[in-house]
Amino acid sequence: MNRLDRDATLRWAADRLSDPSVRMRQFASELVLMMSFSRSAPDPMMAEALRPRLGAEDDPIALGQVISAFAEFTTPWDSDGPVDMSDVVPHARHRDPGIRRRVAGELDRAIGSSSRYSADPPVAPDVADDVVAALLDLAEDPDATVRAAALRTLGDSEIGLPQVHEALAAHVDDDHRDARFQAAAGLALRGDPAALAALRRMAADSGYETSEWWACDLVERRLRLRANRSAAG
Repeated sequence: MNRLDRDATLRWAADRLSDPSVRMRQFASELVLMMSFSRSAPDPMMAEALRPRLGAEDDPIALGQVISAFAEFTTPWDSDGPVDMSDVVPHARHRDPGIRRRVAGELDRAIGSSSRYSADPPVAPDVADDVVAALLDLAEDPDATVRAAALRTLGDSEIGLPQVHEALAAHVDDDHRDARFQAAAGLALRGDPAALAALRRMAADSGYETSEWWACDLVERRLRLRANRSAAG
């Protein structure tokens, strides 16, 4: 698809984000989301076109796609720093667990999109208070998949606040396996040897090159990099 076609298609879809037909809004928001993945830079015009729908869209399918498209069009590819996601935070209390789960995942951009791959130890970065509060609330969500998503975002982050450590520690025995796994991963990154041992056991039980195996491998690589940096002075 050439540039002219892409722009024309985006304009067409953006014009239909507020269409009276729910099916049309679902289709338009899905199209915008798919096209957001091919961007080469942030697109402020598309972000502004999506922003009003964050507050107005009442269909969970369309809203979820709007949230992710907004996050994509707002986030620079090469940015390590946090992105303003204040318009997304209110949806952490949405009635639909799928929306809450999506918010929990997308809020990693408000912390710093590259934190998942950082070897730096947890500190207290300049993250908006409402973002931290929303993630802590989501970590206690009654829906297990929402808890797991929030625990992953908190655990992967460089946020070293005591409340984050407490939230992770509260879920090492969660009834949901992925929530337990994410809590253990987050604690392991914060220097907890028992959590690291539990993470290794779960990854081994899951099997070679499964998603849990790869996630454990990433945690171990981050810890090795951190140790090497510390040894080098």
